[in-house]
Amino acid sequence: MGNLWVGDINALYKISADYISSIHKRHLTTIDISPFASFTKRVYGLAADKDQNIYAGSFDGVFSIKANVNSFELIWRNPDPVHFVRSVAAISTDSVFWNCNDQHPTQMIMGKIKTTFTEDFLGRTIFTYKHKVYALTTSGVGSFKNGVVRPLALFGKITNNAVAALVDAEENIWLASWEGLLKFRKTAFHQFTLQHNEQKEAFSFLERKKGDVLFGSNRGIVFSKKQEAIVPDKTIPALFPLAEVMCMYEDTEGGLWAGSGYQGISRFKNGKLTNWRYTGFLKDNNCEALYPAANGRLFDCTENGVTVVDPLAAEPMTAHYPFQKKYTRPPELFGCFQTGNSGYWFYGSQGLYKLENGQLADDSIITMPVKNLYINKIISDKKGNICITTQGK
Repeated sequence: MGNLWVGDINALYKISADYISSIHKRHLTTIDISPFASFTKRVYGLAADKDQNIYAGSFDGVFSIKANVNSFELIWRNPDPVHFVRSVAAISTDSVFWNCNDQHPTQMIMGKIKTTFTEDFLGRTIFTYKHKVYALTTSGVGSFKNGVVRPLALFGKITNNAVAALVDAEENIWLASWEGLLKFRKTAFHQFTLQHNEQKEAFSFLERKKGDVLFGSNRGIVFSKKQEAIVPDKTIPALFPLAEVMCMYEDTEGGLWAGSGYQGISRFKNGKLTNWRYTGFLKDNNCEALYPAANGRLFDCTENGVTVVDPLAAEPMTAHYPFQKKYTRPPELFGCFQTGNSGYWFYGSQGLYKLENGQLADDSIITMPVKNLYINKIISDKKGNICITTQGK
């Protein structure tokens, strides 16, 4: 609301937004203001909940000040004022949290108070971030729920005196301590399990234009993320009867394209599922990558060359580029690569191929002694550097 609340050794003060503006304009060096509602107690901790109710911690306990009300009430009386309320936090009037000096953090949910004393987790500061409650303790920072602190970052021997903590937008944890400023990075990976009785594998994923993320699994099943779970997407039918979804692509009209390990290519568009196998220019039922070319076409990378797909055509398979070299066992193609206005390269289990005159011609990497590399992936960064991942090299 723009008010400034200040707690000091003698009282609690409320400085209105209008008064703050006048202080700035007049360049006053002192403030003549009386304690809020005669609140003449030492204030150790202050907090506001989502409804702008104010909470203060003192020797006597925890006090509540309703928004726009010029009075206060004691919502928890401290039975042992020697262990004063060191900090307070709140999400709503039904969810208030505090910790007393040298005590474990305490919660009051719907008027019921709960705390679990653990020697390793004596409270120092309790705070909220994105409607979650965190506790800075003598040994670390943890999430606080049901009266228990679950560690997220442990100090070890790094510091003996952490005095403040916060969680930033990336959910890293920062600590202010006598030994300096410390930062604990959030764990890089979080593992999700696909919620299905049989299919647990994920072979591909796609971020759609509206921001939804899809995950391709076995038996043609497509999963999506719902809250904190990866579940089968009920709006998308099984794209293949048996095969895995090796790759996915969304065209300009919202059609969902998918390549499989051995059951061709499928499209789900306007509620209709279509599948192409051994038809026209599709010489192979395998498709491990769908690469968007500059002209709106798709390159379908298979085990028998490249099939050109026009997503908006009635008959989408429009051309096929074979390998220039005759193979007893043709290589698998895993993807396509292009830089600027260069041509197209395709890569896979037996090396690198340049698209020339409608054929895939053998190519190689300069200074690399092995030509038939097993290339898994080729990417470039914004500076133009190219990274190539291989098997064994």
